[in-house]
Amino acid sequence: MMNDRYRTDLFVQHLYKDQPGKLRFDPEKIRTKEEFDAWKEQVREKAYELMQFPEDAYEKPEVRFLFSRQRDGYRVEKYEISPEPELWIPFLLLVPDTVSTKNKAPGVLCFPGWDVPKEMLCGEESMNLGYGEPVSGISYPFSNAMALRYVRKGMVALACDNMGTCEQEGLYDRQQFALKMIFKGRNYVGLSVFCRWAMFNWLAEQDYVDENRMGLAAHSLGTETSMFLALLEPRVKAVSHNDFMSDNEQRIISCFPPEEFMFGGHIHIVPSMHKWFSFPDLIAAFAPKPMLLSEGGVQEDLERIGKAYALAGAPDNYQYVHYPEFQDPANRKLDYQPIPEGITNEEYFRYANVVPEHHYYKTEICIPWMEKALNS
Repeated sequence: MMNDRYRTDLFVQHLYKDQPGKLRFDPEKIRTKEEFDAWKEQVREKAYELMQFPEDAYEKPEVRFLFSRQRDGYRVEKYEISPEPELWIPFLLLVPDTVSTKNKAPGVLCFPGWDVPKEMLCGEESMNLGYGEPVSGISYPFSNAMALRYVRKGMVALACDNMGTCEQEGLYDRQQFALKMIFKGRNYVGLSVFCRWAMFNWLAEQDYVDENRMGLAAHSLGTETSMFLALLEPRVKAVSHNDFMSDNEQRIISCFPPEEFMFGGHIHIVPSMHKWFSFPDLIAAFAPKPMLLSEGGVQEDLERIGKAYALAGAPDNYQYVHYPEFQDPANRKLDYQPIPEGITNEEYFRYANVVPEHHYYKTEICIPWMEKALNS
């Protein structure tokens, strides 16, 4: 029988429940725009520190062009970029036929979920790149082809894989890769942000791209990268965040059974992050720039972010849309209810208004929203 006096799990629960992030956005404490701006800068500085970018990064990454293929109304180009020694990252670029130095287009960087390949984002599942069979077995290929949807709207779209997946797969799996990065003082999220920031800078330099109209389109795992990159890169004008939003500190407190711990493993670990803030705080710190959350989340967290946008003087720049099943408030029966401890992820999803089997990039919402945000 366990002795509650000596239970270390209860000590950890205490750390999370009684020691909230030092930079948590609290609308009861941050009441003026001046206080909000000062808080934002603190969050940005801490976010940069937590990413643990390399000390031996190249001043200007090398980029190599690999090939170009013409499609109906646009072309597909493949490149590889090296932002630090011994690291090459492949990416695809979709460029509308209509763009030129005299007719610059917005640029959108597209970040996929879990192991969705960049080829699927571009509608190029059958492209033979010599590293495996054509993509199959991934849900919602039509909706997740976000880059293809953006280029068909006249935007330049850049698509990449998640680190350690698809064309970047190595001899050890992604969790081993992430853990070994942590041992060396780096982390999976920070490496991803660093590489995608290099891609952002390269895209902004292309003479047919309008660097003043650049956005991030992210799905699922890709949203972790977009939250940090949006804070660190001032030229990011708008973010389409396609995942549910909730306080990940609360999720750790609630999803207490050992098998539910960390909901995804080492790839999500940014050491010391929860000492300072959680995901809603990162989104709040992006205010007043346009932000779309297209899969809803915990209602209280969504509304807390809304208070940040109101404080920043741009409440209309923030929009959230629940899963179709929960767009009617009458169907969100657990809104504002205390989230209990000791529940599973599946039970937690009920409080977060999530339908896991319908988790995909909501093109019907995100594409027109981004088009309007970047052209306004």
